[in-house]
Amino acid sequence: MSSITAPARADSVLNVRFGPLVPVFLATALYLPTLFFIPHTAYVAVIPLLFLARPRLRFEPIDALLLVFILLGYLNIFSALDNFDLRAHASSLALLLMFAAVLVGRNLGAAEARWLVWLTVLEALSVYVEFAIGRPFLFAAQAFADGQAEAFKDTSLLYRKRAFGLSSNSSVIAQKVLMAFLLLFVYGKHIRGRWLAAAVLFGALVLTFNRTAILALAFFLGLFYLRLWWRKRDAMSMVAWTALLTLLVGTVGFVLWDEIMFQFARGNELTTRTALSKRDLLWMETFSFIRENPVWGNHSMTFRFPFGEILSHPHNSYLQMIATHGVLAALLFGYVFLSLRLRNLVFVLPVLLFSLTQYGIFWNFSYLDVIFFHLLFVPAFPYTWPILGREPASTD
Repeated sequence: MSSITAPARADSVLNVRFGPLVPVFLATALYLPTLFFIPHTAYVAVIPLLFLARPRLRFEPIDALLLVFILLGYLNIFSALDNFDLRAHASSLALLLMFAAVLVGRNLGAAEARWLVWLTVLEALSVYVEFAIGRPFLFAAQAFADGQAEAFKDTSLLYRKRAFGLSSNSSVIAQKVLMAFLLLFVYGKHIRGRWLAAAVLFGALVLTFNRTAILALAFFLGLFYLRLWWRKRDAMSMVAWTALLTLLVGTVGFVLWDEIMFQFARGNELTTRTALSKRDLLWMETFSFIRENPVWGNHSMTFRFPFGEILSHPHNSYLQMIATHGVLAALLFGYVFLSLRLRNLVFVLPVLLFSLTQYGIFWNFSYLDVIFFHLLFVPAFPYTWPILGREPASTD
């Protein structure tokens, strides 16, 4: 796929004056709005900072498809302005920010990615502190934001002891930890202390106990190992490692199987209802809306519906987009599909899987969206995590 770059110009004043600190500024500006005490509107600082820091920005011809989707989305909103509620649908007006998320993600570099990993590790350390003191948050404002103000329940269920880190809830920190793992495996060779970072992140992911994130990480590790098989140089070494890993995983599974099932089913019998945490009800409600509004959806106004005492969403990015935009969602899905590269697939699929049971991607502009588009568009992955000896030669 050919790419287009903005016209070259002299190195920016930002780079000339601050040099190596520029990636720190960019990574920090992108990470801070994910914390509970920084409003999401602070993301607006990322875009001008990127333009100041990057002498050239990369565009792709396929971006035209996304811009068409955004334009038609706004027309879809204007066609039903009588139904527009600013409090409920304000985020719909920021649809153009999805293109900004693409630009930021595509133009992030390895240096910014490394800083994002370490910023996540720092927040992950707060998860351990919270678990040690026996409550899911460090600050009362976090409890207020999540609607709970209590210590961990006296139970062996990790689901009832999910820590928030410095985020507004456990799901947000779990998303960031998952993204940090993916970035570690992309740029790991260039991240000093990568094994320490991986250990801290893995422990934090367990303590936040977001089951979707844990399963997405397991899925990724399996894909990554299969990718190594596909690109193998030393067949005997791979056979030996496979035997060792099979023995290790099999032993852990045999010894801890009952505990694992107990935790994932939250102490209940493992059924569709307990596994999905009532998401099946949310999905049925969304399917019903889609059947009634198959063409225009919710006229590109953010889809929400009453569920119990709250306004909820489907906890599925794809159903969310179809319910919100109707048939126009096909343009967005087509944009992602046509942008996929085989060499990037192992890193992109876990995010797509995560978004099946979470409202993960397609928030217009979010941290997860930016990292997703980074993984989708970065030109070439060196597969630099040196786990099994020598790096295999590229076959792509």
